[in-house]
Amino acid sequence: TGIQRFRPAIYGVLIQDGQVLLVRAPKTFLGVVGFPGGGIEPGEAPLDALRREFTEETGLAVEPVRVLWATNKLHRARLNPTQQLLATHWEVRLVGGTFRPEGNGDDVETAFFCSLHTLPVDEMLGVDLEVVPLLLTLSGR
Repeated sequence: TGIQRFRPAIYGVLIQDGQVLLVRAPKTFLGVVGFPGGGIEPGEAPLDALRREFTEETGLAVEPVRVLWATNKLHRARLNPTQQLLATHWEVRLVGGTFRPEGNGDDVETAFFCSLHTLPVDEMLGVDLEVVPLLLTLSGR
């Protein structure tokens, strides 16, 4: 299969008024759109990674509410195909911070809210696309 290592990642799904918060990577990271979050560092608790990554990427502080989805398909990192992505998506609630739509100057070019019914699925990675059908069922809340 050519897989040499796993990359565990955790992502936050913040839904407000039928809109979900997404982030866009710069062109150096292929310009893909996804949910705020990222890799869990060695020795880091997954929920600490979720809080850290979400704040780094959006400026917002969140608290995890519940697990929404865990990866169930094989996904390779686009920039490093020998790396297999394992992801968990958590529903999160906003607890503070200051929203930074301009991103973080690193791996996020912009952060934006998007209707659950107009998600840019053509620009999203498979690891995030897995959770999209479930999100559509949550939009009534």
